[in-house]
Amino acid sequence: MNLTSVLVALVVIVFVLVRRLAGMPVDGRRLALLPLVLTIWGINSLAQGFNGTLHAYGTDVGLLVLGALLALGGGLVRGLTVRLYPREGQLWYRYTWITVVVWVGLILLRVLQLSIGGVVGADTSLLAAALPLMLGLSLLGEAAVLGARRATARLS
Repeated sequence: MNLTSVLVALVVIVFVLVRRLAGMPVDGRRLALLPLVLTIWGINSLAQGFNGTLHAYGTDVGLLVLGALLALGGGLVRGLTVRLYPREGQLWYRYTWITVVVWVGLILLRVLQLSIGGVVGADTSLLAAALPLMLGLSLLGEAAVLGARRATARLS
């Protein structure tokens, strides 16, 4: 398993949770930057894996696609649980405890996916290399919902 990917993912998750539980202004650039960096890193990690010693088979690709759909869908759901509120003339957002529960559920689903991958003979190194991609897709889904909600929110 790619320990670097796992450690970076944990640091990113803790960072995001702490910052967003405290509340932040809704800023499209901030919402998009971290997810895009993680997604690009994840794609690069997968590309290196395919060019190196990793080989993808139908099971691997299926689990990667399933993981991507779960990550994106989970991010969309998570975006619906975030509280939007006016503060100092700006629109702010803050995670709720339901948002944290959704995070925990997504993490558990990812662990379950890795476990199932090991049982069915998937390349768990490939699945672990995709961790930044999955995290990036999840945050992109959340950012998309927050962006849409921001467009319809009123500051009054």
